[in-house]
Order: sequence, then C-alpha cells, then structure tokens
Amino acid sequence: MNYQKEFILFFTNAERHTVSAEARLLWLALLWANFRSGPKKEFTADNDVLMKRAALNQESFNRAKDELIEEGYVELRKEYETSTTYRLIPQEIVFNERDEVMEKASLR
Repeated sequence: MNYQKEFILFFTNAERHTVSAEARLLWLALLWANFRSGPKKEFTADNDVLMKRAALNQESFNRAKDELIEEGYVELRKEYETSTTYRLIPQEIVFNERDEVMEKASLR
C-alpha cells in the first residue's frame, strides 16, 4: 500500500464528498493501525486503542465507523468483543467510483 497516495486521495475525496471530522480522525487511526500491522489487506485493531488515537468517545467512534463503512472507505470483516478486523478500501477505487456516480448524475 502506498500510504502517501492513500492519504492524498482520502483527503481529496473527503473535501469533495464531505466526510465528518470524526470519520477523518478514525480513518487516520485505521491507516496507522494498518501500517503498524505490516501492511496487509486486512488487519485487526483494538477498538479502545483506535478510540484513543482518534480522540473519540464510544458514541463518536461508532458513528464515525458507520460513516466510513457507508461511504465505502472501510469494510468490517469480523467483529470481536474488543477488536475488529478491518479492510481499508484503496482510495483510488473510492475516488473512481464516486467520479462515475457524479458523472452519471450530471448526465440525467
């Protein structure tokens, strides 16, 4: 994974498609967790650690996680009692899919 490219594309997407501040912070915490795990397609992260890294309480963490899932930035693979296995969606895919949707919407 090219972390610099992911970072640039995420924030370009986030500016164009309004991602909340909480979701941005959580995405950065997830990117860091992925980097620390020795970049894998899927990685498991402790939810309490993610909340601390993103400076989010439980409610904000859950909202941000749901937003990232709904917007197609992250997939949850498996939830455990205190941790979750995540997959970060490559930002190039998110970026291209959003552009295609926007183009189709403007053609109608």
